[in-house]
Amino acid sequence: MEFQEIRLLEERLAKLLEYIENLRREKASLEEQLRTKEAQIQQLQGELERLQGERQQIKDKVQELLHKIDQISLEG
Repeated sequence: MEFQEIRLLEERLAKLLEYIENLRREKASLEEQLRTKEAQIQQLQGELERLQGERQQIKDKVQELLHKIDQISLEG
């Protein structure tokens, strides 16, 4: 191999190593974004469960009140 070919090979290798390093940084960034999104999903799932529980409590209370109104109507 001539010196020129070795130099060209070194340049290509340097570019490849730089590309690999960029991919590693991008992967790390995407993994962090994924962890953040997963935490947000868990938080939102908890909030959804809480709101669904509240909704059920409200629904039960409304049904109870409607039943009381019906009882009053029947007595009156």
